[in-house]
Amino acid sequence: MGNRLRKNIFQIRLISNRFIDFWSNTNIYMNVGIQEVEHVENLYPLIRLFDTGYNRIFLFVPRTTYLQIDEMLHGEMHRYHWVLQEEGESTWTYCNRIFRTVQQQEISLLYLNTISKHHLLFAFLVFRLSCKVILTVHDVNCLFRPTFSLRARLLMQYIGKKALTVVVKEFNTISSTVEPALQLAAGTNKKVWVIPGGFFEETIAAGTNTAPSAMDIFNIVVPGTLDTKRRNYEAVFELLNQIKKMPIRITLLGGGSDEVADLIRNRALEFGNQLVFYKESTVTQAEFDKVMTQAHLIWMPLVIHTRICGSIPEIYGKTKSSGIIFDIVKYARPFLYPADLTIPDLLKSSGIGYSSLADLKVTLADLVHKPESLLELQQLAKKNSAHFTIEKIRRANYPLFENMD
Repeated sequence: MGNRLRKNIFQIRLISNRFIDFWSNTNIYMNVGIQEVEHVENLYPLIRLFDTGYNRIFLFVPRTTYLQIDEMLHGEMHRYHWVLQEEGESTWTYCNRIFRTVQQQEISLLYLNTISKHHLLFAFLVFRLSCKVILTVHDVNCLFRPTFSLRARLLMQYIGKKALTVVVKEFNTISSTVEPALQLAAGTNKKVWVIPGGFFEETIAAGTNTAPSAMDIFNIVVPGTLDTKRRNYEAVFELLNQIKKMPIRITLLGGGSDEVADLIRNRALEFGNQLVFYKESTVTQAEFDKVMTQAHLIWMPLVIHTRICGSIPEIYGKTKSSGIIFDIVKYARPFLYPADLTIPDLLKSSGIGYSSLADLKVTLADLVHKPESLLELQQLAKKNSAHFTIEKIRRANYPLFENMD
């Protein structure tokens, strides 16, 4: 009886091992390379999305980005393979290192998430590669409609961008509202993905989810670097002049190290405790998380028609995406936005559009006097953000994050 039992146990283990071997072989990992230089907030969700448990992830980033992402990964840096661009290393040398890593590690997907300069060198890199390449486009017109000039530097930019749009066969935008413009610019023969620039996690979004009482302060947050080409700070200052008697505090949640940022800070001093700002060039992730989870509303005072890429015009929500959209998703907060701004359909119900500052002032007065309305918006915001979980993003873009073979 004992021998028969041992024999049965052995057979069961043998069958189990064969099943595990079969399962492992049907879930062969994919080697993925992700490149990023400046949008750290977009790099984190990409790592999480591709980290299915079966993929090996290689990250091509500058050392400064490596140090920043460490705040978000919380001790998990060792799980990924880092190929760092050192300070002073040329893009040509670094592109060659990317090429060798892709070849040696048999990377099947290279995800270029931000290329803001040296487009010709990256175009040559893509041309030499045989693997699948996806390029994220943050500003459609900047990449596809560059300004022609005979000045050497601008001419190289023009040629580089044109070359890059030819050799890349698949593009990505982080916002569904930009997809039509990107598909039109790329052409019908090119694939366009929509991989959101952030995702929803219940633990991160936890925080202020109750309506303020009559004695509480309404916290409104304007996230993002202090930059007048991206955000209309004059609108912030003017609104503060109009709502001095309301229990509202606005926080400019972003740093900056240039003259424009200093000018904004100098103006902000005029408003005392009603307007919070930061003197640092960057805001730590811990501070950013803390302020966002205490926010009642997120405000997007965007300069909708802007020119950030030289003189090339962009339209926020149509040809250019805003990272604030994914702060709204990540922290599950209701938001304020100019009525002319195109907002993703999945988020509209938790947003309040305004046609003027006078209109916005009335809206805020209503929320102050009827805080239960804010609670309803907060519940809608959480419901809307739930469309952007890791699982739902992977499912919507199947089989991108799985084995590509």
